[in-house]
Amino acid sequence: MNINQEPVMLLSAFSLNSFPHLPVNIEIKELSKADTISILKSRGFVSQIGHPSTAEILTEQLGMKIDFHRETLTFTKDTEIIVAQITITKRLQEGKVLSKEEMLNYPIRYIHVTIKFHN
Repeated sequence: MNINQEPVMLLSAFSLNSFPHLPVNIEIKELSKADTISILKSRGFVSQIGHPSTAEILTEQLGMKIDFHRETLTFTKDTEIIVAQITITKRLQEGKVLSKEEMLNYPIRYIHVTIKFHN
């Protein structure tokens, strides 16, 4: 499943606006927490977790330092990412940012995403 030996990107979400050109194939597979930890430790990772409270929770859940780093992402080459998706079943109010205490009420799903561009 490794596209290359580059570190995996760790995100809490990603947008289709991150793709400057199409077509692109996206393969999505759920991972266990143990598999997520194994991949992050063996491959290394770049944290793109955009909220400090999310980074703090992931640090506790995964047992490794997850940095807060917020920037706009653009995917231009084949890439592997793991999305740590906080599973909220109802839409939040516009502009609502959950506190760490509120986020602890929701499970986290770990999703492996493989992005392959057409040449």
